[in-house]
Amino acid sequence: MSGGPWEIGTRDDPESAAGSGTLIPLAKRHRTLLGQIVALLGGTGTLDVDPVTATPTAYNVTLTVANTEYNQAMPANCRGFEFQCRTEADVRYAFVTGRVAGPAAPWLTLKAGDYYFSPPINQAATPSTLYLATPTAGSIVEILAWV
Repeated sequence: MSGGPWEIGTRDDPESAAGSGTLIPLAKRHRTLLGQIVALLGGTGTLDVDPVTATPTAYNVTLTVANTEYNQAMPANCRGFEFQCRTEADVRYAFVTGRVAGPAAPWLTLKAGDYYFSPPINQAATPSTLYLATPTAGSIVEILAWV
């Protein structure tokens, strides 16, 4: 067994002798795993990663009148956003108009004291709009959008 270190092959290991417990060099095993990883990456050996989202844009939207729809357009090329209510109030929100003032389903509720953080998005030059309403007049929603 010169040239070690060694590992015992398994039935699931294509490098083993049909699960016979054959010893295989670890370096050969690692090359096999590396080849599988490269194949999963599309054969390039590199990962495609979005650029760092480092430019924040802050908005404060005052919901002056209770149960009235207010909106905030996200900036072009928005990669994500987060928001919270500055005051202790529930906020109804949606991504289409006409849902939150009435309210008319479907809409979502951000509970008082809670915080929303969007998953990574890529809106390019056509940003979406966030629609907001609250049963508490004078509430302020703080929004942070990342470009």
